[in-house]
Amino acid sequence: MCAYAIGSNLAYIYLRGEFSEPGKELEKALADAYANGLLGTNLMGTGYSLDIRVHYGAGAYICGEESALLESLEGRIGQPRLKPPFPATNGLYNKPTVINNVETLANVPWIVLNGAAWYRQFGTEKSSGVKLFSVSGHVKNPGNYELPLGKYSIQDLLDMAGGSSTGRPIRAVLPAGSSSPIIPAVNFGAKLDYESMAGIGSVLGSCSFIFMDDSVDMVWAARKMIRFFKHESCGKCTPCREGTYWALKLYNKLLSGEGTLADIDMIGEVNKQIIGKCFCPLGEFATSSMTFTLKHFKQDYIDFIEKKKGGTPEYKAELARDTHGHHAQAAH
Repeated sequence: MCAYAIGSNLAYIYLRGEFSEPGKELEKALADAYANGLLGTNLMGTGYSLDIRVHYGAGAYICGEESALLESLEGRIGQPRLKPPFPATNGLYNKPTVINNVETLANVPWIVLNGAAWYRQFGTEKSSGVKLFSVSGHVKNPGNYELPLGKYSIQDLLDMAGGSSTGRPIRAVLPAGSSSPIIPAVNFGAKLDYESMAGIGSVLGSCSFIFMDDSVDMVWAARKMIRFFKHESCGKCTPCREGTYWALKLYNKLLSGEGTLADIDMIGEVNKQIIGKCFCPLGEFATSSMTFTLKHFKQDYIDFIEKKKGGTPEYKAELARDTHGHHAQAAH
């Protein structure tokens, strides 16, 4: 429907390279559509033709940014483009292009069949419709939950997922994976809609909710997230490339047991040099783990220094594994 509306005869479904299993199912579904005359040439005698292809990227997080995705589709390294021009006028192969999550487009048939008013009965005035919530972490029943926006709270979602899988209190949640501002348990009464999440200083984003119990040390968690964003940075802009490098170096210092209280302040300074200065949102996402663990769980950082939590055999082994993995990857 989207392709027909804009007069397109070619559409791509772009997947990370790791998503091969669901990709194969998707390819089977497309083959069935072709076999039943729902894709291909002269669809249902209308004279309109459409091909849909599944494209596997090379596993780069940066390709979630729309222009980096286009670069990848065209066979180049996934790095964001300077805007303007925007994809709506100069997109894939310099043609006008519409880019949406498949989840968004999957709502279109229901709206066409039942009307916009029917769809808007779900959700709130500003956050209409339904959303898929992917729940993982310390919960008994991880999985995907489709819910109307604004009807349920974070605590309701946790309860639907069976509550804590460890028997320990849930301490915090990442509502959109590592890219989102962490939410402490005190705010779990917030409703699951865009405006309510903004009201507590966070976002819904991808709705990939990762619940963490009180055994999770936030310094360790923040380091995990910074390490991820350093690895996934495309390297195009200096604030992201260098900022994530230095941030990880400081977190490694904390884990090694050599950190000082001054290093906590330095993490905040490095953070400031990234925020608002990057070419695309990935750099901004990288700062969330630092900004909001420092905001909500600063005592964890202080305890790391004053109670000598760093330098334990467990953390030293983790640092050694990471270093070994990095060298192995570089050699490969």
